[in-house]
Amino acid sequence: MDFATAKKAFETLKPQQLKLKAQLKALNQKLRPAKQAIDDHMIDRSQQTLQIGPYTLKKKTVKVTTLNKKRLQNDPSISAAAKQACIERNTAEKDKVEVV
Repeated sequence: MDFATAKKAFETLKPQQLKLKAQLKALNQKLRPAKQAIDDHMIDRSQQTLQIGPYTLKKKTVKVTTLNKKRLQNDPSISAAAKQACIERNTAEKDKVEVV
């Protein structure tokens, strides 16, 4: 693809892409409360999987931390061992539901 064609394609497609991103963001905002209610339902009832229409939701446990790991690791005043211990103390498992 030559530069002129690439430039024309970019000028044509980029606005469409931005419009679709905005629409997707709006849909995700509407979907978020429903997904949270489903997550809570599955976690409260200790369900590992749930079928909703053609979608299978699966509970997954992930580790989360309340620290900003990057900022902590970049701090020169804290030893490497202390950093690792702090990360381990502030890391916990959290249930998360994903669509498979």
